[in-house]
Amino acid sequence: MLQNGLYGIAEAEFLSMMELACQARDLRSPAISVLNFDPYSNAHIITGLEINRWNLAPALETVWLNDRRFQNLAIGSILLTTTSAAENSSTITILKGALKSGGQASVKNSVKEIVLKWFSKLLLIPTERLEESMSKPLADLGMDSMVSSDVRALAWKEFSADVPFLKILEKGLLLEELVDLVWEKMDAELKYGAA
Repeated sequence: MLQNGLYGIAEAEFLSMMELACQARDLRSPAISVLNFDPYSNAHIITGLEINRWNLAPALETVWLNDRRFQNLAIGSILLTTTSAAENSSTITILKGALKSGGQASVKNSVKEIVLKWFSKLLLIPTERLEESMSKPLADLGMDSMVSSDVRALAWKEFSADVPFLKILEKGLLLEELVDLVWEKMDAELKYGAA
């Protein structure tokens, strides 16, 4: 649930929402919809979605953005990126800066940091702990097919790296091997600074 930006609510909040939902309404007066594409929008009560607590992986952004009822919340809380890796200025800026400051080794280290940041978000594990777990199999860190799909999407989006899904799910694949795989498959222009 946390990966999807949802979190548990306290009993008091749940009871509050139920009380609100069960309030008497005058059914004779027509409901005024605030959303023209959803005539029943006034009947919606949303809880457990606090935008400043959202921790969405980029691959999940579209889940929220595709639902017109949540678009305003999603746009207000996530950076809307629909561009390819070649147009992703933050990744390019990081990699270009790394190339200027320390050459190819520095770029590879930046790739590692970005991948660890993804994993930290996807698996809800602090990056410091992931640093210590580089030689552990991904399965031991909680990797499953859903997370693998997110990793594949992120590798393509950030680095134009076509990482095979089955390779990510391969039994015994270590975190450091995944970083090496992203490095091996990533766009040469991003790797060598010609972008």
